[in-house]
Amino acid sequence: MPMLRAVRLLQSVEAGITDGTAFEAYLTDAGRLSDFSILLSMREQVRRMANTITTMDAIIASPIATNAVFGAANPDSKVAVQYMVKSPTAVSLVSQSASTLATVLGNATSWAEFNTGDYYENNILSIIHILSGITPGTHATMTALVQNTLGSAALSSYDSAIRAAIESPPTMALITQNANAMEDIISNTSALTIVANSAPSMELIAQSSIALSQLNDSAIALMSTIPTAIKILASYNSAWTGTITVSGQEAPLESNLRNILVNVNNLDITLTTVADIMADATAMAVVVQNLASMQAILAVPSAVTELTNSANVGLAIASSVAMSVLGPNTSAMAGILAKPVAWTSLFASSVAKGFIVSSTTLVDVINGLADLKTILLASATTSTPATLRSATNATDDVFDGIANKVLVLGMRANNIGAIDANYDFDGSPATGTGATATIPLRGSVTISTCLGFTAPTWTVAGIAVTAAVSPEWTWYDMT
Repeated sequence: MPMLRAVRLLQSVEAGITDGTAFEAYLTDAGRLSDFSILLSMREQVRRMANTITTMDAIIASPIATNAVFGAANPDSKVAVQYMVKSPTAVSLVSQSASTLATVLGNATSWAEFNTGDYYENNILSIIHILSGITPGTHATMTALVQNTLGSAALSSYDSAIRAAIESPPTMALITQNANAMEDIISNTSALTIVANSAPSMELIAQSSIALSQLNDSAIALMSTIPTAIKILASYNSAWTGTITVSGQEAPLESNLRNILVNVNNLDITLTTVADIMADATAMAVVVQNLASMQAILAVPSAVTELTNSANVGLAIASSVAMSVLGPNTSAMAGILAKPVAWTSLFASSVAKGFIVSSTTLVDVINGLADLKTILLASATTSTPATLRSATNATDDVFDGIANKVLVLGMRANNIGAIDANYDFDGSPATGTGATATIPLRGSVTISTCLGFTAPTWTVAGIAVTAAVSPEWTWYDMT
């Protein structure tokens, strides 16, 4: 009997005998609502309703019916909404009703089914018009709406419209390529929060130079608190180095650095400061393997100081990822070289040694550290070139028989003479103050030096080709 009553009611609605107002009145009766709900659990009956304009008009005109179809859906009971969104007729009519869209948006199950349905994109312009409070038909296309300053301003003013937009990749693509539309969203904290929590939207922002150019300090601060957003930005190196860690961003970057490091690397949230992170070996072991994190650290002077003073700086030195950023930063490397606690790690790393031997500044730093030079001398080797000079002209000869990268800590001529001969050394590069200057050497005295050479060469012109003209170096292997 309940089923029969429900079918008869539906037939009356289909025939136009029972309109939306009458339908609403009928459904105020709990029994009749229960009968109608039985139909909503039956796929064929829902298909029948969804594909009949008269029936859909009545459902949309009845708040009770609308709630029964869309507002009462849940993960375990969603037949009605599942089959409604399969109908182009139903989706089109729902997309033109502000009250029905509000009900759909207010139910997580219905909204998920609706915005992933086959006909969502077909109706996105109507949906955005309705949810933005714009008169339907005002804009002929979504492109026209986004490019219209009033249209984009209205869109960003309503959370429901932004929620609809982020579920439409083509719509978000238009927005992220439009400076005014992005500015509207960025200037509205609520809208920006919705967008920043949308991974697909953040992917589009990270790939758009227009969108990135609109990010301001407050936007970056907000995004740094949202793991999804900051991880995506960090995954695009051009976006990261051109927007987040670019020169001039030191102050806002410093204030957001803790959030960036924690959220990019999934660190323990109880690490409340950058200093806490630097002091935590477990956290730093993760951070030094993340290029974006190291780029952020090296862009903040105070963080560089924290790193160079950290007991965990060795983790950065041992990481090829960290060293790709740290090594070229001469100031940071000089700070680390000045810390005896870092010496073992530095000279155990071929990558670190490569950066040091290639920098005049860093070689000069070593020259000023007597204790370090003493340590290096203890492991140094003394050699003369393995091959005699090829001629008595000024052509450079390869200083063969030694490592390709060396730190030269002492020099003399390979003889017992007390008269100086002028030697010239070079490399690719030659580093340390005076590395390529003419250096007078005699066999009776070893002079103390601190010079770096890669693929070293030497010459002493106008002297006969004998072993005695060869220079003798005391060198530390920097390969």
